[in-house]
Amino acid sequence: MHGEIDQSCPDSEGEKRLANWALSISVAGINQHPIRDQRPDLLEQELEAVRARLPDIIRQIEGLDGWALAVARRTMINREIEAAGTGPQAIMAAMDRAAAVPMDEWPDKAAVRNLRELEEGLKRPIETLIRDGRGLSDGRGTKPNLFARKVALLAARALADLTGQPLSHGRDGTTFAKLTADLFRSFGIKADTRRACEWALSELRKSG
Repeated sequence: MHGEIDQSCPDSEGEKRLANWALSISVAGINQHPIRDQRPDLLEQELEAVRARLPDIIRQIEGLDGWALAVARRTMINREIEAAGTGPQAIMAAMDRAAAVPMDEWPDKAAVRNLRELEEGLKRPIETLIRDGRGLSDGRGTKPNLFARKVALLAARALADLTGQPLSHGRDGTTFAKLTADLFRSFGIKADTRRACEWALSELRKSG
């Protein structure tokens, strides 16, 4: 990091905290996602649309013709038999294994169970994306760069923790401004550091 930060961590405990912050910032920068980090509202809409279709798909599967389902279920038995080879004993053993498969593992039953779990499981990422999207303005105007905000806030928290000094953003003259600009260059973030830093400082004040 920067010399001012290194000087504020003279002991092993300070060096450990410095390493932890450096790791957190690096992980955040490396794992940048063009849609999830920039437009979580769009990804949330996509996931919600999929989730809304799942109940209909489940009802359609459960309403399939009984004969069609029976034929579809035989696919599992036929696969076991084909894998067994040509020996009579091996074929009989494969048929026994297929017949012993529990009902909830039949293709249609398993599909319904997994789709219901997916419908429930999608709730959490959707809720996370809704929360992340609260920083976006309504309408068609320019959206804030949420990834730039995330990195700037991590840099602000790291500096506050490691130096214990109040932070400010004087365009490019302060440690915070220099660190944020360096991080933006390292991670290829094409955004104005001023806006991201001002937002990060306001968030830091709220949590402090």
